[in-house]
Amino acid sequence: MSCTALAARGLLVVLTTALLGVPAATPAAAVGTSFTYQGQLSVDGAPADGVCNLQFALFGAANGGSALATVGPLAVGIDKGLFSVGLDFGANFSGAERWLEISAACPGHATEVLAPRQPITAAPYALYANGAGSVPDASVTGAKIADGAITVTHLANGAVTSAKIANNTITDSNIDTATVQKRVNGTCAAGTALSQVNSDGTVTCAAVGDITAVTAGSGLTGGGASGAVTVSVAVPLQLTGNVPDGGVISGTTTSATPGAAGIQGASVASGSYGVQGLANVGDGIGVLGSSGDGTGVRGLSTNQVGVSGSSGKSFGVLGTSTGGGSFGDGVRGVANGVNGNGVHGIANNGSGAYGVYGESTSGYAGYFSGKVNVSGILTKAGGSFLIDHPLDPANKYLSHSFVESPDMKNIYDGIAVLDADGQAVVELPDWFQALNRDVRYQLTCVGAFAPVYVAEEVHDNRFRIAGGAPGQKISWQVTGIRQDAYANAHRIVVEENKPADEVGHYLHPLELGMPDAMGMPAVKDSASQP
Repeated sequence: MSCTALAARGLLVVLTTALLGVPAATPAAAVGTSFTYQGQLSVDGAPADGVCNLQFALFGAANGGSALATVGPLAVGIDKGLFSVGLDFGANFSGAERWLEISAACPGHATEVLAPRQPITAAPYALYANGAGSVPDASVTGAKIADGAITVTHLANGAVTSAKIANNTITDSNIDTATVQKRVNGTCAAGTALSQVNSDGTVTCAAVGDITAVTAGSGLTGGGASGAVTVSVAVPLQLTGNVPDGGVISGTTTSATPGAAGIQGASVASGSYGVQGLANVGDGIGVLGSSGDGTGVRGLSTNQVGVSGSSGKSFGVLGTSTGGGSFGDGVRGVANGVNGNGVHGIANNGSGAYGVYGESTSGYAGYFSGKVNVSGILTKAGGSFLIDHPLDPANKYLSHSFVESPDMKNIYDGIAVLDADGQAVVELPDWFQALNRDVRYQLTCVGAFAPVYVAEEVHDNRFRIAGGAPGQKISWQVTGIRQDAYANAHRIVVEENKPADEVGHYLHPLELGMPDAMGMPAVKDSASQP
């Protein structure tokens, strides 16, 4: 069977939805979601006649996807190819594109899906319902229609005017002032503070604690000795103004109770901030904390970040301390959770980026009390161990330099005693050959000369010495170059060119007779900052 349906002529699609906000006369009854579909069907090139089974499916695209709803199959009478059916797919018309797919089964022919799908276009009723009953911007903005009522979420110009919504009228008298706050058209006199927002747009002021002024152009000063002042609004509150030179916006608490705060910001919504400070000009500081005998800035979080700092130029977080001893920390990180990190630094942009950078011209740039683990490559200018001098531990230190090599070299040594044949087999650890390659040997006779030599090189994690006298001691040393997976992937680069931004600068300028200003840019820049 070759079926063709839906010639361009004869297609009538009427979509209707419940009417909301009709500005003139309201219809006697809702139109509903049904519509009439008329089409023309051909079978083998000729107009169909008789009864065919038709099934109608609603899709959200011209091709592919799953049906949103189906109607049928329906036994439809067809006269000279023409047919008409009533369809209702329910609440599946939200304004997005919709397409109709038809399957037909006529006598003597198998079921065939007709192609292409047909677009369902908007009808006059749908266009009317989509744009009718708009509320003017000058009265109410941001309105949600639900169950024949209007919920006001924002008021423009501080007023609400009457608006008919589905034969209901909304006026000032039925606005819940506890959830809808009108624009404040007044201020509170000195000695009082905002107490209530009235339905007519005015405010009620009342004395609260030691508040001295809430007037236009002034700030909020003083603190209520009898309690705190809380201002709650349905939308974010913003205080806008300029603080003159030397002026501050400050909060002070005289309470000795632990945890009392001069200014406290709390966030109960995901992704929001308890306190946010912005500094977008010059060397400004977003948030500055200062304390004479406490904590300048304290951030608490039970789930995410206690304090977050961000900067496009200088410091995300700057901590400065003028104190001394164990409490003179510019920044201190304490982690009390299981496996938590006291300080975690991340820097992944550029070969000169440092996750943690420390510097000191008088003490230690970094000091670790406890175990230290380095999972990457450790680079240093020099190194040694430092211990209390074993002969005078109270008054002296003893240092030894590290052994350096251009290779990732391992060293093993020991004493072998030759047997009756003047030979000895030296047993190495069972992992020796797995770890080492390019093995080298040194043999030294102890007590007397002998022509000792390595009779068999390392195999099965052992080697054999021969050529000495029975019972003679031989001091042996074996070295190998690491060949484990990490070493093979991260060989030490013995010689390399400096990056472009470091050319002409020195790691240790003073030792090379250069001025300190010729040091590496990272060192120079950090030293010039506060």
